[in-house]
Amino acid sequence: MAMAAELAGALTERLTLEHWQAAQDDAGGDAGSWQRAGDVAAAIVPDGDGRTRDGDTRRQRPRWRLTLRAPLLVTLTSRFLWQGKVLTVLAIDADPRRPDRLTVRVEARQP
Repeated sequence: MAMAAELAGALTERLTLEHWQAAQDDAGGDAGSWQRAGDVAAAIVPDGDGRTRDGDTRRQRPRWRLTLRAPLLVTLTSRFLWQGKVLTVLAIDADPRRPDRLTVRVEARQP
C-alpha cells in the first residue's frame, strides 16, 4: 500500500493525452487529426540536457520523463499537452517490478 501512496503523491502535474487518428482525404493525402483521450496525472522530471545533433546544427529540445499510473494506452503516435507545450512520445517503458506505473520519455516540439 505504501507504494501506491508514494505514486499518488508524486503525480502532481495535469496533462492532456491525445492520440493521432489517421485518415485520408479524397486525393489520398493525410487528413488525420489529434483526438483528445483525456486528462492524466503525472510526475515530470527533466531527462538529460535536451541537446541533440541534427547534421551540423545543434538545437535544444527539452526532454522530460513522465511517470503515469498504469494501465494507460500510450503509443508512439500519442502526445501530451502540458503548460502550452506539445510533448511528443519518444519511448514507453513498463517495468514488470512496478506494474502500477508507466514511464514515458517525451520531447517538446512546436505545436
